[in-house]
Amino acid sequence: MKNRILYFALVLISGLATAQTERTIVLRGKILNDTIERANVSVVNLSLKVGAITNNQGQFKIEARLQDTIHLSAVQYETFQFVVSAKMIARGNTAFYLVPKITELGEVQLSNSELTGNLSADILPFDTNSIYDAKRGNLPQNTAPQRTAEERKLYTASTRGPDQVGRYNARFDIPLLGVINGLSGKTKQLKKRIAIANFQAEVDRQRLRFSDTVYIKTMQIPLVLIDDFVLYAMSDAKEVSKIQMNSLIELFAYFEKKAKTYLVLKAQELDEENEVPIMKQ
Repeated sequence: MKNRILYFALVLISGLATAQTERTIVLRGKILNDTIERANVSVVNLSLKVGAITNNQGQFKIEARLQDTIHLSAVQYETFQFVVSAKMIARGNTAFYLVPKITELGEVQLSNSELTGNLSADILPFDTNSIYDAKRGNLPQNTAPQRTAEERKLYTASTRGPDQVGRYNARFDIPLLGVINGLSGKTKQLKKRIAIANFQAEVDRQRLRFSDTVYIKTMQIPLVLIDDFVLYAMSDAKEVSKIQMNSLIELFAYFEKKAKTYLVLKAQELDEENEVPIMKQ
């Protein structure tokens, strides 16, 4: 009789344990790390073969039973597994920290040359005169003309790039952006900027054709007004077109003639503004 009671007790306990093990709940979990992204961590119940993904707060919900194995993985964390315990089943939730994954870079060898620290000695083994040649490396050569910053802006604003061909229409290769910029006046503004930049570059080039001493002693232009004078002289397009700009003699004669007019105009400006004339250097 006692044996039968013990047997039935064991069967009852076993049945209760089995029922507890087979009972499926929705287990709620949360990753507590707050310094590393917690979203999109993969959560998989390896026993039931179901999965879930954490939200932006690191929270997830997944079906689970007692003794099920839960596997978590993400690029920013080390993989982590845990077994569902009776306490987790009773509470219906769990929380934990994950170990951040540290990616170690392989050793980088900058050079196999033994340097002494003496620059004049260390530079000898290197060929400093070698010039990059795209053709030698079987790379496409850059055949586009060199452009200034303003010219590059105009090219971008008025030309359809190779990646845009056919994007807006299939039959006509019309630079739509160029049309819009033309209608809005942006293209015109960019062309004006190019003209101004080119003119300023030419003024700077011609200004350096003569030393400051020539401007000051021969043309009587004060040092602080040399740049202003050259700009004034070069602005007379009709007169400039009549001389050979590459000829120093013609350019000097032209500057000397324009200097007389410039000094008179500048004296009038200073007199009108009641300013003290700038002393010649």
